[in-house]
Amino acid sequence: MLLEYGILAFAGLAIFTAAGVLSIETDSMLMSVATIIIGALTLQFGFNIAIWSFVAANFILLMSLLFLYAGVGAVYTAIWRWPEYIRMNKTYVMHNYTTWSRLRPKTGSDNSFDTFLNSDAYEFNAGSHKERLANWVIMWPFSMSWEIARKPTKWIYKTLFSVLGDMFQSISHRTARNIHNKEGK
Repeated sequence: MLLEYGILAFAGLAIFTAAGVLSIETDSMLMSVATIIIGALTLQFGFNIAIWSFVAANFILLMSLLFLYAGVGAVYTAIWRWPEYIRMNKTYVMHNYTTWSRLRPKTGSDNSFDTFLNSDAYEFNAGSHKERLANWVIMWPFSMSWEIARKPTKWIYKTLFSVLGDMFQSISHRTARNIHNKEGK
């Protein structure tokens, strides 16, 4: 019986983690809900924790923790995730600004960037991204963990690719020179 719970708990945690990361990568609220359901099922059947009894017995404490959790998620989203998302789309923002300012009348209109930010042409208003922002607030532990794990991995990959790329390029040039020197004479 213990072995069954161990395997079920491990499988549930693996699926829970994969679903959480997938929900962050796809910005999918549906996957976030699926992750929460998988987590609850894993606690219920993998760790034999009676979820609904626990919630009923500790309702006020859980609501307080839920507000704290949402607060931390909101701070994380406001400080890191939302600005990072806009920075990732900086080319798009600047292209839209350039297009917007070109299409506006030349005389008598304010073509400043601040006016653009308050116009319908600026597509990164928080109201237009409610689902994405809510998803980041809800799934902040997965988002933060994924960012922490992914950034060093990407850096290592880019560094190795650069070093190996330079080495392979040097080998390519040396080999081509040798061929040229042998064939060219």
